[in-house]
Amino acid sequence: MVQKNKKTMIKEKGKEICQRVLDTNNLELKLANDSERVTAETDDLVRQTIEAVEVGLGLSSGMVDSIMEVGEKAGMSVGIMESVIQEVAVQSERINKITKGVNKISESAQNNAATAEETAASSEEQSAQSDTLTELVGRFRLK
Repeated sequence: MVQKNKKTMIKEKGKEICQRVLDTNNLELKLANDSERVTAETDDLVRQTIEAVEVGLGLSSGMVDSIMEVGEKAGMSVGIMESVIQEVAVQSERINKITKGVNKISESAQNNAATAEETAASSEEQSAQSDTLTELVGRFRLK
């Protein structure tokens, strides 16, 4: 009976060992599957990252081109503004000359008006003197 117990115990230990080996194999299989899944997911993430970087590079290249174009157009705008400033300066100078000319004409017109007033006053005085002289001459009688 002792021998039977030993055989039973050995048999049970063998079953336990087999079960542990099966459990270990199942665990290894599960870990292998998990590892394969994680590797596939990592590969996907790496591929998506590479694609995103490539898209980013394309966008940044387009942005550089756009920024360069904006810079060129800004330079053109500066050139146009400089031309406008020069033209405004020329027009300002011309307006100053016209203003001086108008001021001279105005001064001449004022002088002419003053002269005309003086001439009118003088003419009035001479007319009055002429009337007086005519009256005086009319008093003289030849004998």
